[in-house]
Amino acid sequence: MISASRGDFIGRQHAVALLTIAILCVAVLMLPWIWLAVGSLAMVCCILLVHVLASALRGDCDPALLIWILVFPLGYHFLSFPRERPLFTLDRGMIALLLFCLVLAPQRIWPRINPTLRLSAVTWCCFLLAGALSLAGVQSSQGGVRTLVEAFFFPAVLGWYVVQNFRVRENLLKIHLLVCLLAIYLAAIGAAEMWRGEDLLPLPDAGLYYAGSAGLQLLRVNGPFLSNTSLALIGLITFFLLGFLKRATSAKTVSWGRGLHALGATSALLVALMPLFRSVVLTLLTVFLLESLQTRGSVRRVMLLTAVVCLVGVFLWGSAALPDIYDERVSSLDNLYARIAQQQQSFELFWSHPLKGVGLNNFHDAAEKQTKYSTEFHGIEALDYPHSNLSAVLAETGILGFVPYLLAQILLVAAFWRIRQRGSGDSRLVWRYFRWIFLGYWLSGLNLTSGYYSDLNLWYVFSVALLYKYGVSESIAS
Repeated sequence: MISASRGDFIGRQHAVALLTIAILCVAVLMLPWIWLAVGSLAMVCCILLVHVLASALRGDCDPALLIWILVFPLGYHFLSFPRERPLFTLDRGMIALLLFCLVLAPQRIWPRINPTLRLSAVTWCCFLLAGALSLAGVQSSQGGVRTLVEAFFFPAVLGWYVVQNFRVRENLLKIHLLVCLLAIYLAAIGAAEMWRGEDLLPLPDAGLYYAGSAGLQLLRVNGPFLSNTSLALIGLITFFLLGFLKRATSAKTVSWGRGLHALGATSALLVALMPLFRSVVLTLLTVFLLESLQTRGSVRRVMLLTAVVCLVGVFLWGSAALPDIYDERVSSLDNLYARIAQQQQSFELFWSHPLKGVGLNNFHDAAEKQTKYSTEFHGIEALDYPHSNLSAVLAETGILGFVPYLLAQILLVAAFWRIRQRGSGDSRLVWRYFRWIFLGYWLSGLNLTSGYYSDLNLWYVFSVALLYKYGVSESIAS
C-alpha cells in the first residue's frame, strides 16, 4: 500500500510537470513575442532583486554594486520616479542600500587602510561641512543642497563601501566583463545620437550643443547622461580603467574575453572623443606620450606612438574636411579668451566673499545680481559660470571650503604613492593607472566644472576606490 501510494504521488508529480510544460509551450506559440520578452525580463529582474535583497540583509552589497556598474547610465532615464523632479533615482537607492550594508557588514579591511587616506576622508568631511555653511543665507539653496548631497556626499559613501567591504579581487573578472559591456552600449547610444543629430534619451533640463556652423553641424552627444561632459569623461576614465582590468586579469582571461576587451576599450575611446572636447584629446596625447617614454617594450612603444600619430592625423584631417568645426573647437581663440575672462570673474567674486563664498552652486546667480563682476578679455566677456573645479569651489565656498577640497586631492595622491612605495608588481600597476585616471579627471576639471556632476563623480570615485582596494588587498591575496 505504501509503495502504491508513493507511486501515485510520483505519477501525479510527473503529470503536473508535463501539464506545466504543455501550458508553457502553448504560451510560447500563442502569445506575442513582445509579451514573452517583457515577461522574461520581469522574471529575471525579480530573481536579481530577491538575490540582491537577500545579500543585503547579510551586509553584502556586492551583487547590487555589480548590477549598478552595468546599468547606472540607464538609471537616469528609466529608473527615476517621477519623471519631473524625481524623488527616487537609482543612485539614491544604491547609496541607501550601501549605507544599510555598511551598518550590517563586518569590518573586513578598514583597519589596514593607511592613515593618509583616512586623513583625506576627514578633510573631505570638512569640505562637506564648509559647503553646507556656504548655503546659510542663500535665497535659493535647493540646487546647492542637491549638489552637496549627490555630487559630493554620495561618491564618498560609494568609495567608502568599495574600500571597506567590496571584494574586488574575487569579482575582478565580472567587473571587467561588465565595464566592457557598459562601454559598448554607451558607444552605440552616442553613435546613434551623432548620426541622427538628436538626443535619443533626453532628460529634464538637458541641453543640446552643436559644433560647427549652420552648413554643417555635429551634435556633441551626451548619451544617457544629463551633460556631454559626463559622457566624455566617463568614457575617458573607463578607457583607463579597462587598461588596468586587462592587466590585472591577464592570467585568467580567455580568448573571447580578449576580443571583448578590445571592443570595450575601442568603444570607451570613442565615447570619450564623441562630445568633441579638446581637453580629452590633450589628455590622451599626454598619457600616450608619457607611456611611450616610460614603457620598455619596443612593440608597445611603437603602438603608443602610432596612437599619437593617429590623433594628430585626425586633427589635420579635420582642419581640411571640417573647417568650420575645426575653427570653432580647435583654432579659434575666442573660447580661450572667454575662459581667461571667466577666471578673472571667479577671483573677483571670491574676493568679495573670501571666507565662506557666495554659496555652493550659486555662482551664476551671484554673478548676475552683481554686475560689477562682469569682466572681459580681448573683447570676449566672461561666461558667468566658473568653468573650473578649483575656481568654482573657491568662489562658492571660500577659503573654508577650498583648503580642505584641495588638501583632500593632495592626500589622495599621497595615499596611492604609499602603495607605490611597496615596489611590487601590483602596487606599480595601481599607481600607474591611478595617475592616468586622476589626470583624465583633473585636466578637464581645470577648464570645466566637471566636479559638480554626480554621475561623473560616482564613476570616478568608484574607479579610484577599486584601484586602491586592489592595491591594499595585495597582502591578503598573497
